[in-house]
Amino acid sequence: MKTKVFIFFALVFAAVSCNYEESHPVGKTPAADQNQPVAYNEAYAAMQLLIGQGYGYDIMDVETLIAGKEGYWQLDAVLGYDSDFKNVMSVYRDFDAAAGQDYEEPIFAFGGQNIMFCYDISPDDGRIAEQSGTWSFDPRTLKLAVSVPGFSGNEAVESEFTLLSLSEEAIVLEWTADGGEAMRASLRPASLNCMKVKGINIAVDKFMTECSGFSSEDMERGLPGGWVMDSYLVYDENWQKVVKPYMVMGESYAEGTSYFSYAFADDGTGMVYLKHNDPSESSETFGFHWNYDSEKIKLVLSGEQFNVKYAVSGYCGEYVVLDNVSMDENIRLIFRRKTE
Repeated sequence: MKTKVFIFFALVFAAVSCNYEESHPVGKTPAADQNQPVAYNEAYAAMQLLIGQGYGYDIMDVETLIAGKEGYWQLDAVLGYDSDFKNVMSVYRDFDAAAGQDYEEPIFAFGGQNIMFCYDISPDDGRIAEQSGTWSFDPRTLKLAVSVPGFSGNEAVESEFTLLSLSEEAIVLEWTADGGEAMRASLRPASLNCMKVKGINIAVDKFMTECSGFSSEDMERGLPGGWVMDSYLVYDENWQKVVKPYMVMGESYAEGTSYFSYAFADDGTGMVYLKHNDPSESSETFGFHWNYDSEKIKLVLSGEQFNVKYAVSGYCGEYVVLDNVSMDENIRLIFRRKTE
């Protein structure tokens, strides 16, 4: 994998603080510079707003404040300024630049006892890598120091910033880059759960690609036998993204969900075994007849107590993927061949 670096760390080599109150009184934004691109002036105003929201933070309670309401932070904007921070000269990353993009920035959590947790997602297989580092804050100098060992293709970092502003909505960091450019970056609240769901989508998309292009003959001939549920996924209305991962690759992500397995016989009969997570509920077993429509690529299970119709969207010998709509939800079930 190509080596990556955290973008706002990569721009840092020597951090310095500035006298912010002299150059920009809090709550006041200078008139737009007519010589600057409109986007630069808009970025300047947006950063000023974030700075104003958290400029007067309690320097003696940073450990509590920096935990944030979500507990996690992600890079938002990175701006380059002139030497006195009166104009934005470069927009390295605009606000909400990550929205709609495939690449996911690492997520950070500033924990207690100066421990920092970092999470990054692999764009290849969706795996979430974790790493721990350290952070510290000096209330006398307003310096925020960060140390993170290399992990998941990210280089190790040793950086220091001025913690310019801190609120529930944003962290604003300030430093001077190696080339002398004055820099500011904002971090916004992030969701580790959203990163995990995105990783699940990457992994499932890769799996579906590998299980597509199957022949109906191979699927019908290979269906007899036992199958155990490996994934239980709810998709969006267009079947494009997983929105509720109840079970993924054998790992449960939700409590109280019932799971089941199938046994298909050569004579067109079968059994479904329903297992509840609630120990007070007994497992259930139902019989059915099954039929595979190769033209419509449909698997129909019918019985006195169990009836369901699946669209077969994947098969690769060891796995079969069955889709249906139930209770207005698009449900994708992935079954793994049972081995004795």
